[in-house]
Amino acid sequence: MTAKRAVRSLKPTHLVALRAFDSRPSCVQVTAPSWPRSTDADARLSLWSLLSHSVAHQAGRRRAWVYVDEGGVNGVLVGRVRSHGLVWDVRHLWADNGREEVVAALLQRICDDALQRGARRIFLELPRDAPHLLVARRVGFQQYTEAALLVHPPLDGPSPSSWRPRPRARGDEQALFQLYTAAVPAPARAAEAMTLEEWAALHKGVRRWSPRQLAGRRQFVWDGPEGAVAWLEVAESGRSQHLEWLVHPAYERRCDEVVAGGLSYAQPRLRLYATCRAYQPGLRTALERAGFEPVTECAVLVCQLAVRVPDRALAVAAVRSTIGG
Repeated sequence: MTAKRAVRSLKPTHLVALRAFDSRPSCVQVTAPSWPRSTDADARLSLWSLLSHSVAHQAGRRRAWVYVDEGGVNGVLVGRVRSHGLVWDVRHLWADNGREEVVAALLQRICDDALQRGARRIFLELPRDAPHLLVARRVGFQQYTEAALLVHPPLDGPSPSSWRPRPRARGDEQALFQLYTAAVPAPARAAEAMTLEEWAALHKGVRRWSPRQLAGRRQFVWDGPEGAVAWLEVAESGRSQHLEWLVHPAYERRCDEVVAGGLSYAQPRLRLYATCRAYQPGLRTALERAGFEPVTECAVLVCQLAVRVPDRALAVAAVRSTIGG
C-alpha cells in the first residue's frame, strides 16, 4: 500500500477522525452483531471503548487498527486475544460503505500481527451469506460452522430447575475436554482444538481459567455416571448476560433440563443472550421452548496460522498476503 493508504495501530490522535467516521451513514458494521453489542443494543462505534484500546499497551489483550487513506479514517478493526494468547478474535470490524479493500487490509493486518506474536488461529463471525465472505476467504479465513445468537427477556427471579449443575472445579479439565470431543463434530474440532492445550486456549477470559477467576465469567458442569455430560458458561457485562452450553449427544434428550438448570444461575432483571452452533439442534429447540428468540445468524470462520505435521506438533505457517492483488 502507498503511504496515503495504510493500516495503523489505533492511537488517541485518531479519535477525532473516528468520531467523524462513526457519524457517516456509510459506516457499515461488517462483522455479525455479537454479545454484548447486539442488534437490539447500540451497534455504533463505542468511542469510549476505542479510547481504552488506543492507550492500551500493544502487547495487551485488546488490539485495534484503523484504515487511513486520503479521506481520513475509513475503517476500524477491534481484536481480542484469548487467555493463552494462542487464539485471537476479530471482535468488531467497520468499513466505509463496506469497501472490500478496507476489509481485506484490516483482516490481513490482524493476521500478520497475530502470527508475529505466536497465535495459532483467528476467529471471525460474519452475517450469514454476507458479501464479505469472499473477501475473508481471499485473506485466508475458511467457514467451518454457523451460529445463532438468541435473546430472552430478563427473568423476574430465580428459575426453578430439577437438575442443577455444580461449579466447575480445577480437576474437571480432562473430563470437559472429553465432553468437547464427544459433542463437537470433527470438522469443527479440526478448526478449533484437537489437543487439550488447544482446547484450554479457547477460554475467552482475559486469563487462564481458574476456580477463583473474577472476570464476570462463571462455569458449571453437569455430571453423569461416566463424567461430565454438559457444561455451561455464564458471562455478565453490566446490562446483560450471555449463556453458552455444551451437551453430550447421549444426553440431548435432556436439553430442556439442562437449559432450565442454566437459567437457575442467571441473574434476574438482566437480559439474557445465548449462542447456539449449527451442530446443536436439540439445544436450540430447547432454548426456543424456554422463551429464547433468534437475534441473528452468522457464519463462523477461522484463519489457521499454523499447520499440523504428522507428529501432531504445530509448525508456524506464513499467512498468504492478498492485499493489492
